[in-house]
Amino acid sequence: MVEGLEMPEFDPFPVRQQLGGAAVPTSGTNAITLPHLAGEWKGPGKDMILAQTQAAYDGACMVYGRNEALSFLNSPDPTGHAFVSTFTTDGTTLNTFAHYSSESQGQLKYHQYPTSSSFLISSYEDFKTSRRWLRNLQDDAKETSEKLRDELNATSVPAETDGNSYDYEDGEDPNNQLLLEYWSSFRQTISMTLGKFPLRTM
Repeated sequence: MVEGLEMPEFDPFPVRQQLGGAAVPTSGTNAITLPHLAGEWKGPGKDMILAQTQAAYDGACMVYGRNEALSFLNSPDPTGHAFVSTFTTDGTTLNTFAHYSSESQGQLKYHQYPTSSSFLISSYEDFKTSRRWLRNLQDDAKETSEKLRDELNATSVPAETDGNSYDYEDGEDPNNQLLLEYWSSFRQTISMTLGKFPLRTM
């Protein structure tokens, strides 16, 4: 699950043309763009360590997209600050994580840091607390996404043709090949650096 703004909300900024697959990882005119929150759901008894690893990939992708947007704006995040979050749940436990990147000796590393862990079925109060915590993450992600969108939109002037909404015929859209090449390259890069994640059991 990924939550974020849809691509038309970034008009007039041509987000797909300027930032490519880093910002818009899927095709379609209403694709989720520059998200800041993702979740991994597992059934009861399923592997939550695997869910945490999958959340690490999700977080790295979102951090990378945010970094690309901020690079375009010439306004990088302060070192060590996290603006991207993920969560994992199996209906019994809820774990949340903050994600950020750092660079050392020319190598970019992606980090996943646990921020909370709760037991959803221990009591009704614990359930409400967990729900409130997750809702706060959603609100923060929405606010952060909207702020980034507004900063990107401020760099563009409205045009007669909406650069984000043109519908290509199947096989005509140049972004399809670009997305394929981008994600193939990005997944290879993340696979090489995944060992850098400080994955912690809660």
